[in-house]
Amino acid sequence: MPNEFSYYVKSSIPPAVLYVFLLQKLTDYEKTILGTLQGLLAGSSDRQIYFLDDHHPDYGVWLEELESKCELYYDADISQLIGQFSDKIYGFITYSDEDSILPSVSLAGIKNAIVVHESLKSDMIRLGLSELFDMRGKDDRFVFNHYWKNSLNHRMVIEQKPENTPYLFDYAVMTNSLIFSAYDDSLREEIMSKLEPDSAVLGWGDARDGEDKFVAPSSQKGSFVIPADWSLNLSVLSSKKSEPVKQNKFPLKYEDHVHYVCFMMSDGDNIQWEKGRLINDKKLWASSHRGKFSIGWALSPSLYDLAPSVVAKYYETASEGEVRDGFVAGPSGNGYMYPSMYPDEVLSLHTMRLNDYMVKMDLSVVEIIDFDSFYNLDIWKKYLDQPNIRGLFYLEYSLHNEHKGRILWSNNKPIISVKEMLWDGIKGCDVKSVSDHINQASRDVKSADAYSLVLVHVWSKKNGTLDALNKLVKRFNSDVRIVPPDTFVDLISHNLRGCNDVILNDICVSELESTHKTGVSAF
Repeated sequence: MPNEFSYYVKSSIPPAVLYVFLLQKLTDYEKTILGTLQGLLAGSSDRQIYFLDDHHPDYGVWLEELESKCELYYDADISQLIGQFSDKIYGFITYSDEDSILPSVSLAGIKNAIVVHESLKSDMIRLGLSELFDMRGKDDRFVFNHYWKNSLNHRMVIEQKPENTPYLFDYAVMTNSLIFSAYDDSLREEIMSKLEPDSAVLGWGDARDGEDKFVAPSSQKGSFVIPADWSLNLSVLSSKKSEPVKQNKFPLKYEDHVHYVCFMMSDGDNIQWEKGRLINDKKLWASSHRGKFSIGWALSPSLYDLAPSVVAKYYETASEGEVRDGFVAGPSGNGYMYPSMYPDEVLSLHTMRLNDYMVKMDLSVVEIIDFDSFYNLDIWKKYLDQPNIRGLFYLEYSLHNEHKGRILWSNNKPIISVKEMLWDGIKGCDVKSVSDHINQASRDVKSADAYSLVLVHVWSKKNGTLDALNKLVKRFNSDVRIVPPDTFVDLISHNLRGCNDVILNDICVSELESTHKTGVSAF
């Protein structure tokens, strides 16, 4: 049985009453008050707050899941709500601008306070609240310098843009977590160095110069990122008991003289997408084409603790039978990081913890993103020595299909690189090109050339949809077989296993590295 370790604090109080607010009806000042009050109530009362968001409609789905167990009240008067919970609110913290809003939220959980804009200070006093702290003119570093050591969570921090009010405010307050600005690189480095090994960074950094600019430094310090900067209601959704789930399975079927294809949807580490937009997206999960062919979907293992009802819903609504939806972990495990940059001992700890989450979520495959590390078997051995991990999908950061479907082995388990992509704007990554490549590929199931891992870029408007996949499938020859990720790995293991850790199809890894550098195909 997996152990009970969790990276994340869960609310221990399921809601009996929910006060529901639509974000688009609120001012930013009201959102800040309610977001911080939401975090206070989630840890102290069964009367809690829930946000709906027109831009992330799936929150209505999770509210429906809660409705059978809760009374719902819409658009409550905020002043009356503050008065009703005056025994839970010790006072308020004052902020004035974007520079002081996040440090104020960081203190809210510690002080049992709501966060209030300076223009509303007199209103709060009339409601009987006292000002506990004036944060005007103070920044994230003030909080880090004065409260990190003795008062704040050392296993998790939240990286957020000050303008993203009130996303993640509730969870920062409930967990006593530092929430700091995504625009402060120097402070981030200090924070990462103080976190416990293998800690979580919820949110998202400043990606204008590339996401690697903040994911890489986090990885080097032994922390992983959970994309969540537009995430709502984690304090409420985490209250549901985390329970193991099971994927739909189908007996493995072996065939000769066919070509096997596995479709893998991108960006499965993005929990705000998985719980905010994906399940109702008619081009993806809600597409009429889902169930016509097997598809692989990555899910973040963090959802097992942060939003168990979300995980359960995907598993319950997944297509089943010989054609089915299949789930993998990642990237690159419990969160988004680059394994080659993770400190060696911390990566061992990460993969050991990941092994337990693989059991809880009935996963066997991990999706990896990294830089020029495909041939570094020492890294992949840490993953594949874990008994519940049967294979890896490797995506090269700069171009996911750079290694053209090559397969390496560690502990008799495969590391499978992406062979094809559906991605707008990249030559050879359109429906016609991919179908032509696959129709002309090997049918010798004893050769790595007979297996194509196809990465589907979900943000591509033309090629990243199930409409595009349906067009692609219709172009395939009759001897192409589309299988889910776990079946794909098991077929490769069954048909190609026997190679040791350094030999693949009679080609040494050193030779593969050489052909990779010179651009000569190894197969």
